[in-house]
Amino acid sequence: MVIRSEFRVGQYRDDDHREDAAHFIIFMVLLIGIHDMLEHGGAKILPVIPQLIIPIKNALNTRDRSIICVTLKVLQHLVTSAEMVGEALVPYYRQILPILNLFKVIYVHLWRQR
Repeated sequence: MVIRSEFRVGQYRDDDHREDAAHFIIFMVLLIGIHDMLEHGGAKILPVIPQLIIPIKNALNTRDRSIICVTLKVLQHLVTSAEMVGEALVPYYRQILPILNLFKVIYVHLWRQR
């Protein structure tokens, strides 16, 4: 994860990678915004849990390791950000866990190859 103070826009100026850099910058701004909202949301987080499930599921369904890892970090922050959030996620485990099981199987397979 890129820390805000370490992020330098200038290092992404190559013409061939300008579009990727723009997407990366947008992604970083969104990620910082997500973490800031979770940090300061308090009791306002719990009522919006149902609205977060589809974006979380879509992010996990990309099957891109980096996106899955970032999504898991956001889920971890989500669960620790307010009381009862973990319990509020229980009805949605059937939507979230299957893709994590696939990811786990890939990781175990790679680990056994060593």
